[in-house]
Amino acid sequence: MTVVYDGGQDGPRIHALIIGVGYYHHLEGGGDPKPEFFDWGGGQLTSTLASAKAFADWVLNEMDLPGVDLGNVRMLLSPNQQYQDPEQKITNPVPVDAANMANIRNVFRCWFQDCNQHEDNVCLFYFAGHGAGNYPLCLLPEDFGEWPEQPLTDTVNFDRTHEAMKTTCKAKTICFFADACRPLKFKVLASSSPGNILVDEDQSKVGAPNSPRFYATVGNANAYGRTNEVSFYTEALLMALRGLASHKKGGRWEVTTDRIHSGIREAMRHIKRDEGDPEQTTDSRGNPGNGLLTVLDNPPKLPVEIELAPELAYQATPNLSILHGAGHNKLDERDGVSSPWHTLLPAGSYMGEAEFPNHEYPKSAHQTPVTPATLYHQWDVENPDG
Repeated sequence: MTVVYDGGQDGPRIHALIIGVGYYHHLEGGGDPKPEFFDWGGGQLTSTLASAKAFADWVLNEMDLPGVDLGNVRMLLSPNQQYQDPEQKITNPVPVDAANMANIRNVFRCWFQDCNQHEDNVCLFYFAGHGAGNYPLCLLPEDFGEWPEQPLTDTVNFDRTHEAMKTTCKAKTICFFADACRPLKFKVLASSSPGNILVDEDQSKVGAPNSPRFYATVGNANAYGRTNEVSFYTEALLMALRGLASHKKGGRWEVTTDRIHSGIREAMRHIKRDEGDPEQTTDSRGNPGNGLLTVLDNPPKLPVEIELAPELAYQATPNLSILHGAGHNKLDERDGVSSPWHTLLPAGSYMGEAEFPNHEYPKSAHQTPVTPATLYHQWDVENPDG
């Protein structure tokens, strides 16, 4: 089964296709490995499944687009398994088919037909798995390598498929996400095949106005994650969708297509990594437009960094607080600070307070507004702003 949630097609609707590939038959560790591919270093994956499920959880339980209900959510996972969203919008676990090339072709066709029903549909394509190439990026399904002579025939041309879809589909908002590595040294890139383009292109049309595509990394670079956990990129994507890509408009917080990439890049700066973890630079292409993607029920919770000046002030291990409201109620605090303070705060206007137990510096107050554009604050404890 590929449809994990059926919300109907009478539009406008949100339609999502989510693919996670953790098992590869012909890569190292698979059931039928082909040694000629081992020079690439690709093998089995675990963060891809956790990532695909996490993105599906967000679509099912958090995505909120006024006037646009959730339509069909389709999913492929390798190895094939059951999917159950944590909020149980789906009552029972749903068996999910494997993400091989034949299934991807078929489910994409059905998803495209859903998306093409109404111009105000919102279309989401998400892939987590191995990838190869710069532009175009080729996405690797479970059975990649079945035909060693032309291995890219068993891949999806991410860029060309997106470019084609946005010229042939009625929908105005079409977002593609690729959580995949993009190595160029992989020898199969010498193949003449550019991968499968899953829909025909109409070159006479300009294309959907809100049609960005997003990449976990730049060309010739790797994407990273931890074993059995959501990848760094998908964690950053979800942070962006939950608020780092939002702005306040007309009394509500909105996430629009033009702000997603900046939100992802900002989120990547805040994700906790182990010492020595490689850096990862994300990328985007296409037409970002300014389509509304989701509305937040409450002000977003945002990662905030508070740094003291002068740096010598840390030696006095001050107690820091965040106050809000007319009564200056304490929202958050940290005692004995010895380095910049990283905390999570709802968007809003706050007063910060620094107090030094041994009175090396006077007690000071600091204006501390928190928005996606104001996440870094320096509190000058020698010259507070009161």
